[in-house]
Amino acid sequence: PHAAAAAAAAAAAKDEVGESSAEEAEAAPPHPPSAAPEPAAAPSGAEHKRFSFGPFVGLAGRAQCCSVLCTCESSGDVSQHGILRCSCCQATLCGMCAAHVQLESHTMLPLHPEGGRFGADAAAGDGDGATPEEFEGSLRRAMPDALQLEEPLAGSGIGTELFRLLRVDRDRDAVRIKYVSHGGEGAAPVATLSVAFGRMGAAGVGITATLYDLSGGKRGLLPPAARLVLRGGGGGGTSNADEWEVCEERAATLSFEPEHGDVSSSYRSEMGLLDFKEEVVANKIHVGSSDTQAASLVGGTYVRQRCRGTTVFGALWKREAAGGSEAMWLFVNPDVDRTGPDHLVFGTTPTYRDGRAFHVAELRLRPNQPVLEWLHALGQAALTDG
Repeated sequence: PHAAAAAAAAAAAKDEVGESSAEEAEAAPPHPPSAAPEPAAAPSGAEHKRFSFGPFVGLAGRAQCCSVLCTCESSGDVSQHGILRCSCCQATLCGMCAAHVQLESHTMLPLHPEGGRFGADAAAGDGDGATPEEFEGSLRRAMPDALQLEEPLAGSGIGTELFRLLRVDRDRDAVRIKYVSHGGEGAAPVATLSVAFGRMGAAGVGITATLYDLSGGKRGLLPPAARLVLRGGGGGGTSNADEWEVCEERAATLSFEPEHGDVSSSYRSEMGLLDFKEEVVANKIHVGSSDTQAASLVGGTYVRQRCRGTTVFGALWKREAAGGSEAMWLFVNPDVDRTGPDHLVFGTTPTYRDGRAFHVAELRLRPNQPVLEWLHALGQAALTDG
């Protein structure tokens, strides 16, 4: 299709970034940390103080350094080699493993210009998080065993529950602490809260808290009900109140126009499949919309990136910077268990590890129209200009 139009749902939040369900669209969206804050004592009895994550954003930089940054790191191990990160797709690995991985399509840079895993903040003392075990202990002391959100989420009915600590996980690029809320003694969970300390999106570090509402009893992939984004900055944390963004769904129509003559080989062609050796995809895609909010969120020219092996089908486009607009990527979000279709999504981060809290919109094609074939048809349209 020359000017393929497809329905997309763009979720609107406080800053025009939100999230969606599997059928609608999804929506939104560094510096050495300051010393760990004083431990927050867990509430006791019936008195549960409302909790703010803002003062703890200074832990995010150390959390990234203590997270899993290479496939060779497991069971608490930390590579003794420097860490490299792709400036586009955010893939990371250590200097030793880099020698065994094909990296020609990536732009790998040191995690810290100063070198080493911790960069200029390498001289961490005992108990300051010099190892993953020490940082986990520091985080457990800083976070309460039970908490309530600082303010209930306006108009959502969420935020009054008492959340209790479930576990702390050392994940890729972040250390994640998880809370769960039950409706009462012995009742089923009604909400979960996942709080990630570490890398945030495609740049910088901070805290991303994602709230899931389980009370609806829906099956399948659960979209976030709300998110909190606290970006790290110089001078450590902030005392400002947490500003949660409640995810709302809305639909809009998008147009996709490939740039004539600018194509490259498809992933199947690059892999040497003879039946698809002539297959191409568009290198540049112009996305527009008659809906002002949708055009502001995801409109622009998207350029295919060289990165391979980190996104499905090698399908990763990045929006050209224009007028200070937020970085945005277009990529395929696969249905991993193959019980439903794959989807094209717009996100403020190019990596699957950040989850749906950073998805801005999800493209809904016609029924029974596979995403891969739609992309190839767009590539053919770029060749024929029609």
